Amino acid sequence: MTVEEIWRAKTDADVLVAASQLDEYLPDGQQVIRAEMQRRGLTLAPGPLPAPVPRRWPRYGLAVVACGAIVLGYATLGAALGWQQGGGVLVMILVVLALGATWRAITRRRDR
Repeated sequence: MTVEEIWRAKTDADVLVAASQLDEYLPDGQQVIRAEMQRRGLTLAPGPLPAPVPRRWPRYGLAVVACGAIVLGYATLGAALGWQQGGGVLVMILVVLALGATWRAITRRRDR
């Protein structure tokens, strides 16, 4: 995916916020942002900018990968130690608690 395609996929609000902070981008990035503003016909108006739309989906992807890593670690540890029946109830409870805590920590809303 090219830089231009990435900026094309962003919302108008994201592009306007970036345009208001052009000095934080390298010259190539500034050029891409200006080109995207021109392509959309956007201009910076005085006053407050619209808030960017929060995107939560990347967090869920990260949470799935992190929880998958916990399950894989559990399975690997169990195989290495020769556990029968998952290592017992206590180990399974600890794994479920770790999965729940990981999921909540990654997917919780930080804007509350």
